[in-house]
This record gives sequence, C-alpha cells and structure tokens, in this order.
Amino acid sequence: SSEGMPSAHREFLIKLGLRVDPPLSSIMTFMERESSKTAEARDHETHGAALRYLTSRLGPSGLYESDFKHYRHFKFLPCIRQDLETGEVVSEMQSPSACYYNPSCLVMGFSVLDPTLDQIQIANRTKCEKDPPTQILLKRLMQLVSISQAKIQ
Repeated sequence: SSEGMPSAHREFLIKLGLRVDPPLSSIMTFMERESSKTAEARDHETHGAALRYLTSRLGPSGLYESDFKHYRHFKFLPCIRQDLETGEVVSEMQSPSACYYNPSCLVMGFSVLDPTLDQIQIANRTKCEKDPPTQILLKRLMQLVSISQAKIQ
C-alpha cells in the first residue's frame, strides 16, 4: 500500500504506473476465491481487510459504486444462519442478494450478516436488504410448517 508513505514518494510511484486502486474485478475475484475455501483454510484477516477496502470504496461517489451491481451475486459476505432442522447456527459466505442484516431473520433460517462486522455500513454499501421480501417470507413459513409437521409424525 502506498498509504503512509511520504507524498513525494507516493506521487513518484503513481507516475511510474503504480496502481493506487486495483480493478474491482480483481478484488471480487480474490474475495470470491477466498470465500470458496473452507473456514479453516480461509485467510480471515486478509478477507476482512479486502471487505473493508471494498466497502470504503462503495460509498457515495465511491470508485467502485457504479460497477458493483455486476457482482451482487458473488458469495463473499461472512454470514451466519440457523439450520432449520437442527437449530444450530452455522457460518457461511453469502452474496449481498442472498442475506439480510436484521438479526431477527436468523430464527427463520435466513442468512444474516455476521454480527461481529459493521453490519449497517456493509449492508448499505453492498445493497444488502434488511428483511426478506414478503413472498420469500411466506415460502419460508411454509417450509417451517412442513418441517414441524414431519417432526410431529
């Protein structure tokens, strides 16, 4: 990173062709590759740094804001989800279009942004919704009814 170095050095390196901001495609490819690894194999510190870097550049008038819509289905967000069968809470990676930031969604088995993260900022910057749409809630409610009926029988 060129941050923290004297501005004269920074400007010199930029004039030589140093990329100050890598292309969004490179960041998303890295994040998706890291996210596809098992939790044990994933470099959580680097993934977290990449997520912070990305979200800082997705803000209003951010460098990547206009192109990010093409990556909304990439699974790179750390989430938790309650398994509907066992009740166990599991960690997983999800896309902004497949997770929510309202912790109440957890009880119905929806993926929720990891509560250890800055959920509101990440959700706002990646366009992650607070709650599932009504149709998806109704579908999930029917699944829960089916699971409950199967357990009773």
